[in-house]
Amino acid sequence: MDQQKVDSRSPEMQKIMVALHESIASKPFSSLEETQAFVAQFMTQRNRSARNEFAGLSPEQMHRILHFPFDSPDLVTVAKLLPQQPTAPV
Repeated sequence: MDQQKVDSRSPEMQKIMVALHESIASKPFSSLEETQAFVAQFMTQRNRSARNEFAGLSPEQMHRILHFPFDSPDLVTVAKLLPQQPTAPV
């Protein structure tokens, strides 16, 4: 891995690239496709992991909330019935 390219990235990206590099270094890959599959699985697992910056949600869950809030009932629920009648006219 070209260390100069990694250093020009954000600190978070540097952490990801170092973790990926360490994971790849310990695995004997027999083909480029096998390596690409490993990297894809590594990133999928990382994107599904909870993050403190997202109040315990994963990047994947945050993306769904931001871009598809009404299609994410497992993350956001909206009450169908109000506990009391609103006083403001609608």
